[in-house]
Order: sequence, then structure tokens, then C-alpha cells
Amino acid sequence: MVGVANPPCVTSHHVEADSPEAKPPGTPLLHVHTKYRSHVITAIVDSGSEVNLIKCSIWQQCLGVPVDISELIVLTDTSRQCTTVTNGYIPKLEIEIGWILTVENYWISDSCPPDILLRRGWQ
Repeated sequence: MVGVANPPCVTSHHVEADSPEAKPPGTPLLHVHTKYRSHVITAIVDSGSEVNLIKCSIWQQCLGVPVDISELIVLTDTSRQCTTVTNGYIPKLEIEIGWILTVENYWISDSCPPDILLRRGWQ
């Protein structure tokens, strides 16, 4: 990628929630810059998430790709207090993360707090 002086380093390391290595509450979130075509979008890496999410407004404003609305899922947070139904599914979306071109499946959600939430595979 042109213009990236110090590209981010992403390593893979799985840590169980009850492990001594697990991050304590209040640990800062890992933010990364992603790119779709000419749009730079900030994402949060969520070590507890099992799916990739994109905020509905980001899909409308930046992506403009077709969405499969026949496949919807219900998401529940770890405390089991908040459930959300997704607005659709984007299969095989190509997004750049640093110098890496990724092809992942994404779900669209109205209630996704970050613009993009990356599942634990990015740990």
C-alpha cells in the first residue's frame, strides 16, 4: 500500500477469557484503519466476537454493495442482556487492513457501535 510508513502488525494469539493472560476490564480497545476502495474506515478488533459487523450507515454511505437480506441472524452480547437482529449479509467483501487484502463475510447491524467490528480471527 502506498504511503504507509509503518504498517500495523497483526499477530494471531488466542487467549481464553479465564486465562491469566486475558485482558482485564478497562483495557483499551484495538482500533485499526481499514480501507474499502477510497474509503478509510476505523474498525475495532473484538476478541470475543464470532462475526464481522458493519454499521448500517457505513454500508449505505461507503460500500454500496448488494446485501443478502434472506439471511438474518440474532446477535447476543456476552452479558446476554442485549440482542440484535442483523439487517443483512455481505458475502466475500474485500477490505484492506494495513497492507493485507482480506475477503471476509460481514453482517450489517443498526446497533453496531463502531463503524466495523472485526471478529476474533483478527486477534
